[in-house]
Amino acid sequence: MFKIIMQHAHGKSRLCFFLAPFVMLGEVFCDLQQPTLMSQIIDNGLGKGDMTYVINHMLLMLLFAILGLFFGVGAGTLGSYASLTMGKALRSRMLHIALADRSPHGLEPATMITRITNDVTQMQNLMMMVTRGLVRSPMLMLGGIVMSVIVCPNLAPILFVIIPILIVFLSFVVRRSIPLYTKMQQAVDTINRVMRENLQGAKTIKAYVLENHQFSQFKTENEQLRQKSQNAATATVILAPIIQLLLNLGVVVALGYGGNLAISHLISNGEIMAFVNYMIQITTAMVQTVNIITSFSRAVTSTTRVQAVLDE
Repeated sequence: MFKIIMQHAHGKSRLCFFLAPFVMLGEVFCDLQQPTLMSQIIDNGLGKGDMTYVINHMLLMLLFAILGLFFGVGAGTLGSYASLTMGKALRSRMLHIALADRSPHGLEPATMITRITNDVTQMQNLMMMVTRGLVRSPMLMLGGIVMSVIVCPNLAPILFVIIPILIVFLSFVVRRSIPLYTKMQQAVDTINRVMRENLQGAKTIKAYVLENHQFSQFKTENEQLRQKSQNAATATVILAPIIQLLLNLGVVVALGYGGNLAISHLISNGEIMAFVNYMIQITTAMVQTVNIITSFSRAVTSTTRVQAVLDE
């Protein structure tokens, strides 16, 4: 997959591809500072009635928010340029291969159209996610776990129970979804072939009064595409609700158990708030990771199909 990307990302495109993740790390760093600063405001500012401390840390939070905005915009711009430029180069090469003298036993025109358009778009979207979401979401998740352990180690075991369960569940869903997306792409090829036959043979179909037969054939293939697309979507649709459920349960446990620790003066209210906010960040990152996994499943299928064209 990345071999194909590197072969068609040159010059500024390749530079942007490698630079975007480092810029995105800046946004992740800024996001991870917010809960800790909020915790310090609650414990050391509001708790002690020091408004100067509160205002100074509020301005510091605002500064990190603005820096995070600039880092995010920069990473998005670099990632978009790299992915769009790579997609343009890859489509051009595949079209050149399609127009060249090929083996009569090679890929059919219907599947060539799908591979040059839809499959390249899937790879292009994946490249954009690699430079942005694939960096931001896992790093935000890992950073949230690390910071929650540092800020409030007494509540950290809650994460050590939930995270492994989610990782195992994610692995199972990914392994199950990739073959389903492969079947869906094959159904798209079939629809394209039927449409091409109908358009190219319109006069023949009318001459032999085959309209009903062709409508029936298209209806059958269209239903097959709907069914396979639904199966592929159903395989991953359960991920986000399960992630939300487990991590929301974790927040409930953190508030209940943390409240008892706060009453015993073992942790502060600010630490509880910081831990809950890191839990929310982890939840957001996990849900975004689900979307990346879905795109990755499609891109794996598309990469195999694109490579078949490049090998001709």
